[in-house]
Amino acid sequence: MGRLHHLRETLPKNLKWTAHFPEVEFILLNYSSPDAMEDWAKAELAEPIRRGQLTYYRADGFTRFRMAHAKNVAHRLATAEIVCNLDADNFLGAGFAEFLMETFSPEKRIFVRSPLRGGSGGRIAFWKRDFFALGGYDERMSSGWGFEDKDIIARACLAGARGVVIPKDREYLRVVNHSHRERTQFSRSSERSVSNHEHQSISRENILNQRNVANEGSGWGIAPLLKNFEPPPPAASLHEKLHVGCGRHRLLEWRNCDKDLDIRKLLPFGDESLRFIFAEHVVEHIAPAEALSFFEEVRRVLKAGGAARISVPCVDLISNRYDAEYAAFLKRKIGGAGSREDSIRSIILNWGHKSIWTVSALSAVLGSLGFHVEIAGPGFSRFAEMNGIDGHGRSIGVHANWVESGVVEAVK
Repeated sequence: MGRLHHLRETLPKNLKWTAHFPEVEFILLNYSSPDAMEDWAKAELAEPIRRGQLTYYRADGFTRFRMAHAKNVAHRLATAEIVCNLDADNFLGAGFAEFLMETFSPEKRIFVRSPLRGGSGGRIAFWKRDFFALGGYDERMSSGWGFEDKDIIARACLAGARGVVIPKDREYLRVVNHSHRERTQFSRSSERSVSNHEHQSISRENILNQRNVANEGSGWGIAPLLKNFEPPPPAASLHEKLHVGCGRHRLLEWRNCDKDLDIRKLLPFGDESLRFIFAEHVVEHIAPAEALSFFEEVRRVLKAGGAARISVPCVDLISNRYDAEYAAFLKRKIGGAGSREDSIRSIILNWGHKSIWTVSALSAVLGSLGFHVEIAGPGFSRFAEMNGIDGHGRSIGVHANWVESGVVEAVK
């Protein structure tokens, strides 16, 4: 995001240094960049795209840069067995691809990292299977710049992998020098000290709890994407997007319904008339049999290729993600000790809940109805219309919402 001036310097050379290796593919992710990145890519990268040396993706709808999320999106798009993060300000140097291929061998449980000095600290390579086993970069680190690299290295070591350091005396780690202000220009927090402290606390919690897998129970690395300058699909109209149980969280250009639409009854829409349905922290307020009936109605009214985004509080996530911050939230919300037992009892007995759900249960029920079910996470969707529409975190806080909320998207 906002790094076209660096790409102009680094990417042509990096492509040249690896042009003789058909095994090497670059993923260029335009994370809603406000500059002319796409115009430049169209003009300058047509040939490497044609050869398959580079694939260009654009993720729309993001106003802030989330480093961990952006890295996860790019890593998921990579097709090779070895994945290596490459920041836009980094030069690979001649021979880096050969170095990776020589270092990685099937019998070794390793990862490759830079010495973590200067602007090359993000140069980390994994077997893709190991990267997925680690759950990628921890997407809770969304405040700004820093520490997601140190965290994934620590978790990889915790999982038993050995780190191989890139040699310092090679040209592999040369970077375009720039200010820290530029690093944080599009972040939620422009103060490095603030985001580093917040992210370091998350990492310490991971290591203290022997948690080597990030983003458990959430879909991660998810974003609406357009590949190689494809035109975006036609946007869904107001009449094709239904938001049920909206409360005070009313979405622009959606049909927002609350008490005026009873999801326990037949939905007042024709067969295959809607493209998107959004139900956030609603389904737990009706009985399981009524939820099944609602999901059957969702199947009826959705068009082929349409999707329903369902978010519910999940007892398994609450138990697994329970931490000191969530305990403090419980004390403020319901009183008491804020214990793990309190958290489960609250979800079962309070707030008018009539059913208890988990992501696995949601997936099983929706899958049995013929939906293709994808696990998502708070805030992110691969559908542009549903990316960033969640509102529950605004009422209870981002962290508490992450602890509680399981999100699935059921595609017809």
